[in-house]
Amino acid sequence: MGKKKIDETEVSTKKKSPLVAFLTNRKLGFLIAIIEVVISAYFIYVVANLGILPPKYMAILVIALVFFAFVVAITQYSKVTAHFFRIISLLLSGAMIASSVIYIGPFKELLNSISGADTIEITMSVYVLKDDEAESLSDLKDYAFSYLNVDINKSTKAIENINKQLDTEIDTTEYETLPDMVAALFDGDTDAIILNSAYVSILEDGQFDDDETYTEEMRSNFVNFSSLTKEVASITITESVTGNDTEYRSVYSDDEFLGSESISDITKKPFILYISGIDKYGSINVVSRSDVNILAVVNPKTKTILLINTPRDSYVYLKDSGTTKDKLTHAGIYGIDDSVWAMENLYGIYINYYLRLNFTGFQNIIDALGGITVNNDVEFTTYTGGIYFPVGNITMDGYTALKYCRERKSLAGGDRARGKHQMMVITATLNKLASSALLKNYSSVLESLSGAFQTSISSSEISALVNMQLDDMSSWNIQSYSVDGTGISAETYSIPGKSLYVLELDQTTIDQAREYIKMVLNGETLTID
Repeated sequence: MGKKKIDETEVSTKKKSPLVAFLTNRKLGFLIAIIEVVISAYFIYVVANLGILPPKYMAILVIALVFFAFVVAITQYSKVTAHFFRIISLLLSGAMIASSVIYIGPFKELLNSISGADTIEITMSVYVLKDDEAESLSDLKDYAFSYLNVDINKSTKAIENINKQLDTEIDTTEYETLPDMVAALFDGDTDAIILNSAYVSILEDGQFDDDETYTEEMRSNFVNFSSLTKEVASITITESVTGNDTEYRSVYSDDEFLGSESISDITKKPFILYISGIDKYGSINVVSRSDVNILAVVNPKTKTILLINTPRDSYVYLKDSGTTKDKLTHAGIYGIDDSVWAMENLYGIYINYYLRLNFTGFQNIIDALGGITVNNDVEFTTYTGGIYFPVGNITMDGYTALKYCRERKSLAGGDRARGKHQMMVITATLNKLASSALLKNYSSVLESLSGAFQTSISSSEISALVNMQLDDMSSWNIQSYSVDGTGISAETYSIPGKSLYVLELDQTTIDQAREYIKMVLNGETLTID
């Protein structure tokens, strides 16, 4: 009986649990080490391909992964340490795969989606009255159409598209002004109008409230255009952003233009970025008025950024406006090329890149960062919404920050004060992006950035800038300045025959802005009180 009991004990001690067998199997250990080497090689390739990690950190990453793979391999000969390093190897491999999927992959996709923007979308809509029986373009075959000659190129493309879809040649009438064409629709003088959808915001923002050319009822129709009409068709016209003409109506000669026409290395050469904040929610590709017009003059060597605000109502030349000036905000209706051209012509500079941001993206980015804080300079309550902003440090979410940026009616400085607040919010957002908040909210920030803005900076150039910043983590000197002028009433290119409020810019403020631009481009220290 005793002998049999001893044998059973010996047998039980020789049996290994599945977990123990897994942890002590030498062949399996070597297989795990090989798998780790393969995953490490792939991870190194993915990180290197992204291009944001500086060489010194890449070297550390490679050495660390190679060294650990070597340690895992040699420890398989030791029963004491083999199982421990196998577990660590599996965890490390899992972490590398997770990082590739959760962090690196989405970041690469984001870069590709927002960078290298070279097209814009213009939506030409067909509107009829709300109670019209037509529901689609096919119902309009015998209708009389009207269009604006100020937007003739896009209107012509839209008419050609409609003719093709209806397999006929529609009856059209050309109008000189937006309100005249819309009035014709309400008066029954035309059945349908073809209109760049970006014009609707001009029509509805009350610019014609004091125009006695039209009845009070008609002026009300203008303001309530969207609710009194319906869009029965839309034609999307995609145009390439091809760059600007070299001929300007500037007061500066060619040799007086500041900056470089092209940038060979964005991490070493100063460049000028035009930031356009469009007054639209939704797709960033759609053209719209540019409510934010800020130049960012960047010197990567001196770590200096100069933000120059140009008020939206600034009275400037547009690319196709001839001898008639227009509001700067209206340039956005015709595409980013026109806005860039107007800014280059105004300041006598070469703009190297542009960035377009819409209101949806603006809110989402700030919310994803957990809010921002600005030092408010003046107490006010917003005209719409009644949001109160006291003097001092204010922490705001995306919605509140947007209200803060858009308010002008409650501010003594009007649009100029709004521009100052916009630059304050941009600065606060840049500082937040450069903080640990980005890492803490990485996934939500990436999600908010996608579709929120587009830029002509290439993905490789963005990666190079990130690489540069990670290499030294230096702080940036961010300064801001706003040009100014006098409010007057004048006719504009986009709405001929009617005088609108515009801002006639003071040349001395433009000259001052140019002086600041020169200083940044030349690498001089800049401090603006």
